[in-house]
Amino acid sequence: MFARIDPDARWSDGEPITVDDVFFMFFLYQSPYVRAPWYNNFYTRNYTHVTRYDDHTFALGMPEMKPDIVSRLLELEPMPEHFFKELGDDFPERYQWRFKPTSGPYVVRDEDIKKGVSIALTRNKDWWARDKKFWRYRFNYDRIHLTVIRDTSKAFEAFKKGEIDRFGLTLPEYWYEKLPDDDPLVRDGYIAKTVFYNQIPRPTYGLWMNEAKPLLDNRDIRVGIQYATNWDLVIKEYFRGDYVRMRTTADGYGEFTDPTLQPREYSVDKALDAFARAGFTKRGDDGILVNDAGQRLSFTLTTGYDNLRDVLTILREQAAKAGLEFRLEVLDGTAAWKKVQEKQHDITLTAFSVSPEMYPRYWETYHSVNAWDQAFLPDGSVNPARKPKTQTNNLQSIAIPELDARIEAYRASEDVAEMKRLAFEMEKTLYDDASFSPGFVMPFYRTGYWRWISWPEDFNVKLSSTVGEYYLGWIDQDLKKEVQEARKAGKTYPPKVEVYDQYRDE
Repeated sequence: MFARIDPDARWSDGEPITVDDVFFMFFLYQSPYVRAPWYNNFYTRNYTHVTRYDDHTFALGMPEMKPDIVSRLLELEPMPEHFFKELGDDFPERYQWRFKPTSGPYVVRDEDIKKGVSIALTRNKDWWARDKKFWRYRFNYDRIHLTVIRDTSKAFEAFKKGEIDRFGLTLPEYWYEKLPDDDPLVRDGYIAKTVFYNQIPRPTYGLWMNEAKPLLDNRDIRVGIQYATNWDLVIKEYFRGDYVRMRTTADGYGEFTDPTLQPREYSVDKALDAFARAGFTKRGDDGILVNDAGQRLSFTLTTGYDNLRDVLTILREQAAKAGLEFRLEVLDGTAAWKKVQEKQHDITLTAFSVSPEMYPRYWETYHSVNAWDQAFLPDGSVNPARKPKTQTNNLQSIAIPELDARIEAYRASEDVAEMKRLAFEMEKTLYDDASFSPGFVMPFYRTGYWRWISWPEDFNVKLSSTVGEYYLGWIDQDLKKEVQEARKAGKTYPPKVEVYDQYRDE
């Protein structure tokens, strides 16, 4: 693939962007300095060579002619070679708090970094791409101030006071209860509410079971947990029926998402049958199943989502009806992710964010090399001395030779039909393995914002996962002053509650 860098392209410090920065990008991401094995693998596995023709023209070699080969080139981000003059073994520590020159519209100034408190982005008035076709009319905010408010309820109150310009209202309690349509701020037209249906690969909200843990290495136990997990009730009661059930690990990828697979339903009888096959046939005094050795059918369910605490409560209550105990553990996001990355969890409620790509990825999450230090012996048998590999995305410790083979074939394939077949086969294997219980899908996002923020006529692009992702809004300063004065004077506006469903699934 051949590419030419726009000769106008400049780093935010004024230096030109050249092919040398492309070369340096590969050097950095393939080096041990970054301490990031995923980057080491990705930039080594997916590219074979880079060729320089002049300061702006280069070619990349790739091992396969993948159907999304153009994006594999055009979505690369060169790295400013001139900035990393002090590159060495202490790279993360040395550069942690230094702002790297960017090709984008915003910069971070040293004086705008207040560690643990706030950070501000300032628009680069000399941004080279401001008048380019696909960049103009975006990035309109001159300054974006990000403040750390650790308590969500306090952040919401700051929003209602006008100290924050917009606030996410996707969770039902905020949309229906904390800021209902008859709230004076909404009724009087000061704050607008918007629902926007998008079309994106869906974050993988669900229960991730760690097969490296006792009992969870038994498929019958995992199948039983699937049937004992009442996602439909969660969607009906907690999410007010607004969300839908996730079906696979790869929802939202169009033709690459298997339309036939359906998640297991909630069924106490089917759960009990599965648990009985694993030797759990008797209930204790508290109703939780025990086996002949007196071992309780009990697991710690960990999450870093404090706002989903009530979801866990529903799951625990429903699981108990099937003789399964969930011991709930709600940690802060950092602590929960640290535990999961160290593979110390039993079961976790979490999700991976996914990018709008043509087809799903499987190697990072499901290949055995990301589950164990050495999953199998040379003869293909399970290595009895294997140890879980930490700091990877294989949260279930899945190691299935047949799945590994399909993943490798999928990565190497250049044929869309073959990739679809392999994707469907891998999803069926993951369904049979039963270590991921598909949770819920948010087919939209909901936002509250003060009336002085304006948006395009159709609000946003269908690939947006959040309201601010593509920087399409702008602030009308005159209207902001008018609204603030109107509130003081008691003047009202027509309420503004809008639904944009042009991209909604039929």
